[in-house]
Amino acid sequence: MVREVCWLYFLHYVYKGKMKSKDWAKDKRMGVTFENAMRKFECVKFENGVYYSTPECEKIIDEYFGANTFEEAVIKCEDYTEYDIKGLYGYTISRTPYELYMKKHPKLEENFDRIRDIIVKHFNSQCCDDKILGQLHKSKNIKEWNFKTCYNMFGKIPEKITIYRGIKNDFDPNYYENKDKYTCWTSNIEQGERFAKFYFTGGYQFKPSYTKNPTLLVAEVKPEDVAVFIGSDESEIIMKGDVELKDVVKLKQEINESKSNIKSFDYQAVTKNEKGEPVLYVVDYIIVKNDVDKIECKIKGYQYTDIDIDGETKKGWIKVNDFNSNRTHLIDKKDFKNGSDKRKIYDIMI
Repeated sequence: MVREVCWLYFLHYVYKGKMKSKDWAKDKRMGVTFENAMRKFECVKFENGVYYSTPECEKIIDEYFGANTFEEAVIKCEDYTEYDIKGLYGYTISRTPYELYMKKHPKLEENFDRIRDIIVKHFNSQCCDDKILGQLHKSKNIKEWNFKTCYNMFGKIPEKITIYRGIKNDFDPNYYENKDKYTCWTSNIEQGERFAKFYFTGGYQFKPSYTKNPTLLVAEVKPEDVAVFIGSDESEIIMKGDVELKDVVKLKQEINESKSNIKSFDYQAVTKNEKGEPVLYVVDYIIVKNDVDKIECKIKGYQYTDIDIDGETKKGWIKVNDFNSNRTHLIDKKDFKNGSDKRKIYDIMI
């Protein structure tokens, strides 16, 4: 009955107790059709082609997906992963306990939205700004946020966490004596080494800028000692005050000449940022003619998209490698020429 009750949750909470049969009857995103699910509940009324939920439905939904505490709601999601329907038209049933709890506690969701906004400010600052991180640390419901993020990062709440902080110079122990100072760490050693070995400008950067004395700080902390769990691609963790170090590792700097020389790229593409300033992109693109090549493109992270060139629409595979963010950025406007791995200068707007 899990799939059927998830449809009941959908009706009662997501669509506020009213769903038209003609729009939903054959929908099978839960693994069973909406219409077949609704027929199993006496608490659901059907009038003039519309399904209506009643207050009695809440008891059934709570029996399956309800939780008394936020922590219980987060952990309970694991009980339903086997019911998740994968694919474009599937539904992640396992997230229902969490979503149900948040719908019953709208203030909590509002505070989480504020936390997300502050995290965006932190990302945009490109540094450990004590004012921003202090605001984040003192946010309402940061305890709940930390529990959820920690649980999602590790699949549980571990007793201890090994964290890493990459610094670009020799270690100065006096830097951490201020008990009110916030510092940025990561639970991913590769990210820690990356931050130690490279300077980052905050903009699009394709030429690596290497540090001279990369050093990796290693510590072991309890989850409750963490100021803020941010997670994201960098597995970021914020600590406050002095952190007892487990190790200080001097890293060997390995300079990759092929990456450090921008001339190794045949061409560049140029776009403009919000201020109208030119921004450099290095664009890889490829046009393929058979299904085997298409599969290869997908594996390598290329995206198939329409390309608008001077009013003429073409199709091709494209991705943009941005060294600075260590991520892949997609562009939807670019000139394509037949061939493989070609590059050309072109003005584009994202």
